[in-house]
Amino acid sequence: MPAWPAEPGDSLGPVANVGSSAWPQRGIALLVLLVAGIVSLRLAAALFDGQGSENWILLVQLAGMALIGVVIFFLLLSASRAPRPAGADTTLVPTSNPSAR
Repeated sequence: MPAWPAEPGDSLGPVANVGSSAWPQRGIALLVLLVAGIVSLRLAAALFDGQGSENWILLVQLAGMALIGVVIFFLLLSASRAPRPAGADTTLVPTSNPSAR
């Protein structure tokens, strides 16, 4: 269960209960979104760079990035809800609250 509300002095709030395996997944997702954002604009420009269709470039790129973002969100959500094997890392991230020790 997430520690909510956060204890006084805990700057991380509910993020404190995130296992260490979630951070690499989020980093990879952020990298995928960054690369997809760069590539999708070039792809949309290449596909819609014709007479009368150049006004669709940004709309198609933004719609494509929204779709990619939704897919990554649901992948991360399903990964966080997956059952963990016995003995998985479920430790809390250390807080800045000295009374929590």
